Amino acid sequence: MRRRSATDTLRLDLPRSIQATAEKGGMPAFRFRAQTQPVDYLLLLDRQSAQNHRTQLFDAVFRALQAQELHIERFFYDSDLRVGFNEAYPDGLRISDMAQRYAQARLLVVGTGLQLLQPARARLEGWTEVFKNWPARALFSPRPPEEWGRAERRLAELFTVLPATLQSLAFWAEETEQGDDARFERWREHVQDAPAAIFQPDDEQPLPMLLAQFPEDMVRWVAACAIYPSLHWDLTLWLGRRLSRSPRPGKSDVPDTADAPPLEQLLSLFRIRWFVQGQIPQTARAALLQWLEQDSPGLVARLRRALAELLEQSPPPETSSAWPEHRMAVLLNQWLSETDPKKKKQQEKDIEKLLPQTEADFTVLKYLDRPPSPLHFPVPDRWKKYVYRGGFRTLGFTAGLWTSLGAALLWLLGALGLFLWAPAPPDDGCQGEKVDYVLDGKPLTLCLDSPMDSLLWYERLALDTIRARDLTALDTLDSRIGQLLGMRPHGYPYQNDWERLIQPELPERPPVPPDSMRQVFDNLSAALYNAAVELARSGQKDSACTFFQRGLVWDVAGSLEGYKPIADWCAAQPAEQKPLCRRVANSLAFRNRPLTQREFDQISKNLNTRLDRSTRILTLPAGVEVELLDSNALNWTVRYKGATGFVAKYISDKPTLLPCGAPPEAGGEVSPLSPGSGAGGEASPLSPGRGAGGEALPDMVFVQGGTYTRGCTPEQGDDCFNLEKPPHEVTLSDFEIGRTEVTIGQYLAFCDETKTHYPEWLEPGNDYHIETGNDDYYKQKGMSRANKNHPVTGVSWNDAVAYCNWLSGKTGKKFRLPTEAEWEYAARGGQKAARQTKYAGSDNLDEVGWYTSNTNDTGTRLVATKKANNLGLYDMSGNVWEWCADWFGDYKNTGKPVLNPKGPGTGSSRVYRGGSWYGGARYCRVSGRSHDTPGARDIGLGFRLASSSQ
Repeated sequence: MRRRSATDTLRLDLPRSIQATAEKGGMPAFRFRAQTQPVDYLLLLDRQSAQNHRTQLFDAVFRALQAQELHIERFFYDSDLRVGFNEAYPDGLRISDMAQRYAQARLLVVGTGLQLLQPARARLEGWTEVFKNWPARALFSPRPPEEWGRAERRLAELFTVLPATLQSLAFWAEETEQGDDARFERWREHVQDAPAAIFQPDDEQPLPMLLAQFPEDMVRWVAACAIYPSLHWDLTLWLGRRLSRSPRPGKSDVPDTADAPPLEQLLSLFRIRWFVQGQIPQTARAALLQWLEQDSPGLVARLRRALAELLEQSPPPETSSAWPEHRMAVLLNQWLSETDPKKKKQQEKDIEKLLPQTEADFTVLKYLDRPPSPLHFPVPDRWKKYVYRGGFRTLGFTAGLWTSLGAALLWLLGALGLFLWAPAPPDDGCQGEKVDYVLDGKPLTLCLDSPMDSLLWYERLALDTIRARDLTALDTLDSRIGQLLGMRPHGYPYQNDWERLIQPELPERPPVPPDSMRQVFDNLSAALYNAAVELARSGQKDSACTFFQRGLVWDVAGSLEGYKPIADWCAAQPAEQKPLCRRVANSLAFRNRPLTQREFDQISKNLNTRLDRSTRILTLPAGVEVELLDSNALNWTVRYKGATGFVAKYISDKPTLLPCGAPPEAGGEVSPLSPGSGAGGEASPLSPGRGAGGEALPDMVFVQGGTYTRGCTPEQGDDCFNLEKPPHEVTLSDFEIGRTEVTIGQYLAFCDETKTHYPEWLEPGNDYHIETGNDDYYKQKGMSRANKNHPVTGVSWNDAVAYCNWLSGKTGKKFRLPTEAEWEYAARGGQKAARQTKYAGSDNLDEVGWYTSNTNDTGTRLVATKKANNLGLYDMSGNVWEWCADWFGDYKNTGKPVLNPKGPGTGSSRVYRGGSWYGGARYCRVSGRSHDTPGARDIGLGFRLASSSQ
C-alpha cells in the first residue's frame, strides 16, 4: 500500500537521456519519466454504535497505517454514507465534498453497503453516482461470503466487493497496482481469513453455542467482558491481555503484561453480534459470569483488583464533576474483591460518603423472584437511604408490582459505564430440572428453569437422535415436545397445530414464543432432510424416504416441499407396481390415519375440533395430483409429495378423487372436513372469515380516528430522513386496517380465480418465476404456495389495487389500500398508544419486527409471530414494505391539522411504508417513508388492506 503512483507531471531523466544521446552518435535525445507521488487512501468506516468493536478494529488498522507514514484519511459514518465525520470534521462532511477534496485517493469503504440500495428493489440509489469520482474503489463487507446474495451482486456494479479482512485489503492493493490486468475475481484464492458464518449464541443459554464454536480461552474472554453492562474496545483488549495464556514466570494467571490478542482472534471474536452492538444481554451475562466463576475460581476477584488499580492510575481532577463517579468505581471494585473485614468496613464508609454526591441515575434497583445471580451483590442497609427515592423501596414503581419479590441491587458505574458483580452464592439458583449433557466430550450440567430451556434441551436431544438414525428415540422426544407445547399426542407440528399455537386470542398461550418454536421446527426438519440425503446417496431408499417424510411433518413453513428431486425419487415405484394417478376434485383434509364413519360425522357437525386437529396433516387443494395406493369403504390411501396419508372417499356423495385425465368438477363443494380454503390451502390463522368462494378474508381491526403529529417526531431521534420533515398535524376519521399483511394464501385465491396479477415469482414467462425463470432469487428465499401464511411479495401497486377491487366485489365490502396518513397513525397505535415509540409498538425493533439483523436476509417470516402494537396490528415494522394509496410528495406544515389527507393529486411514484426483512432498522420506523413507480415489484414489497365509509 506504500507504493508510489505516477502523476501527470514529467521530469527529465538525465541518465537515460545521456545514454540515448550516445547511442545516436551525439544527437540530443531527451528522455523523461513521470513524477511519482505517494498513494492516498480514503477510508470510510460504518460505525453504527460507539462501541462497535469491528469498526474499532479497522480504526486501529488505520492508526497503524498512519503511524507508518501511509497517506490515509479516515471518516466514520452511521449507516448513512452520504455524511462522514472525524476529528477534523465533527459536524460531518458530505460525500460530494469528499469527492472533491480526496479525488486522487483510493476509496476503501468498510460496511455492508445496504444503505446504498433502494430499500424495496435492491437497486443502487441515484446519489451513489458520486462514488464514480474515485476510479479505484472497493467495499469490504463484514457479512460472511457464504451469505452474499442479490445485494452484493448489485453493489458489485459500483465497487469491487471483498470480505472485510486484512488479507482482502492487501490483495486489493496488489491487484489495483496491475491496472487493466487486475483480476479481483481471484480473491477467493488469496483471502484465507474471510469471516465464516457462525451460529449466534442464544441470549438465554449462550454457553452451548459458544463452547461448540470457540476454544475455551475465547469463551473465557467473552465471559470476562460480561462483567460490564456495555462492551468497551479498550477494556476488551485489556481483558484479552490479562487472560493471555503466556504469563511471566512466577506470576498468577492474570499477568501484569501480556501480548495483545492475535488479530485472527479479534476477527473471530467480533463476529459475535454483541461486540457489534456494544452490549451483552443481561440474561446472557448472568450465564457467562456464573460459568466463569465455576471454570476459574478466584479469577474474577483478581480481575477486579487489577481493574481498581487501573482506574486509580488515571483519576480525573478532584474538583471535576467526574471525580465522584470515578472514585466510586474504584471503591466498589476494591470492596467487591476485598476479603479483609476491617478494610471492607472502611471502604463501606468511604462509599457511603460518596453516595450523596452521585447522580440519582447512578443506581438502579432490581428485584428478582429468585436467588441472587452473578449480576447482583448485597449492600449494607445504611446505604439504602441513598438508593431509594425518599426512602421508598420501589423507586416510584407501584407497590403491587414488587410486594412479593425479594431485593437485590445493581450498581451502574459512571466511569466507563462499568457494571459490577460479585461471585454467585454456593446455591446455583436452579429452580428447575438439572440435566447432564456431553458436548464434544466435555460433560455439562444444564438447568431447565423454563419451558424455553426444556424446548432447547429436547431439540438438542432430537438432533442427536437424528444423527444416530434412531427414529424410535425421536418418537419419544416428539411426544415430549408435543406435551410441552400443547400439541397433538405425538408432538408432530402439523400445519393446523402450528396455526392454532400462534393465534394471539387463545386463552391459553403456548409456553414459549412462536418464533422460538418455529426455529426449533426448522432445525429439526432440516436435520431430517440432510439425513435423508445421506441415506439416499448410500442407496438406502426406504430409510431415506422415511427420514424425508418425517422432515416434511416438522416443516411448518413448507420450505422442504421445494426439494422435489428426493420427493419424486421417494414417490417413484417399479413399473409393475406404479400407483395410480388421481386428481383431487375438491379441497379435502389429508390425514395421518383412516377415519371411521362416526369420526367423519363428528367432524362434519363441528369443524376444527380436537379430532380434526389431531389427525389432519394438511389440506389438499382442488386440482393437485396424488398417487392412489389403496382404499377401503371410507378412505383412500394416497401419497402426496412423498408423504403417505388418508383422505375421505366421498364428500356430499361425490368422489373426492378423479382420474388424472379428468379436470376437477366446476363449482365443487368445499369438503365438510375442512374449514374451507382457496387454492392456497388452509386459512390464515388470523383470518377466520370467508368469502363467497371459500377464500380466507383478511382480519380487519377498527381504528378510532383522531389527531396526531405525522413525520419526524422526537422519539425518532436522529434517524429521520429529510422526506419525513417537517412534522405536521393530521386529523383522521374512523377506519379499519388489516391485522396482518395480505398473505400468499389470501392473494393467490384472487390470482387463481382471475388468472391474472400473479406475483412476480409466479408470473408465467417472467425471469423471476420460481420454477422456470433465469433468476432463482425468490426460490432461494423460500417463496412458494406452501408459504401461504407469509406476506405476499412481488406485487405492484397496480396488483394490490386489483386485489382490493376483486375482494370488494366478492364480499360487498369496500376494501382499499390505506392512505399514508392512516398507515402511520395505525402503526403508532392510534388513540390506544400510551406513548409514542420509534417502531410499531416498541422502541426495541426485535420485539415487533423482522429486519436484516434477525433474519440474516433469508426471506419473509410468518405473519403475526412478533409482538403486536397497541391496536393489535402485526408487522407494521419490518417483514415487508407495504404499499399505500398516495402518490408520493413532500410534507408541508400548514400550521393547522389537515383532515384525511390523501397525498398529491398526481405523481410518478406511490408511497410504501414499514421496512422489510432485508432492510436496516432505520427504515422500519413508524415515520419512515419510501416510494417507487406503481408497476414496481420486489421480494420485500407487499401490502395490507384498509376499509372505511369515506
